[in-house]
Amino acid sequence: APPCCRCRAPGRPPTESWSLGMAAAVACGAGSRRSLAEVAEEYQHEQRCAALIRARLPARIDELLLTELACCFDFRLCELLCETAAEASRGDGPGAWRCARRALRSACRCAAEALDGLSARLAARTGIAQGEGVVRLDDAARGGVLGRFSGDVAELLAAALP
Repeated sequence: APPCCRCRAPGRPPTESWSLGMAAAVACGAGSRRSLAEVAEEYQHEQRCAALIRARLPARIDELLLTELACCFDFRLCELLCETAAEASRGDGPGAWRCARRALRSACRCAAEALDGLSARLAARTGIAQGEGVVRLDDAARGGVLGRFSGDVAELLAAALP
């Protein structure tokens, strides 16, 4: 459990709704009691943790956007290659080569669609969270994000194709 959950069951997240209106001594663990000062200290600690989480949440969400798009691309690429492999196994030699060429073109189209999707999402935004702040998205910043993402897509594509 995180340090802000000292007295609660492991895995239970900290909450902002800890009530100071509780009795001066709060039952904790196996019948032990805490004073009002300990309850207040725990409440302040949880408030600081919640503020930290709220400050970092936008950056985490923006990180997950790139991860989501990469996973979607990877999934679509895997589906495409599985369909192509099944189709190629049913055909003869020249037919299998045609399937492989078609799969290669489709994989490149799939990568282009993933980059276009990110580009459209970035074009609709004026800023992106980084660290604990928001960075203005100008053309150079958009290009940097697209460049890093295109590198990830290229690695996934290279790993999937023989």
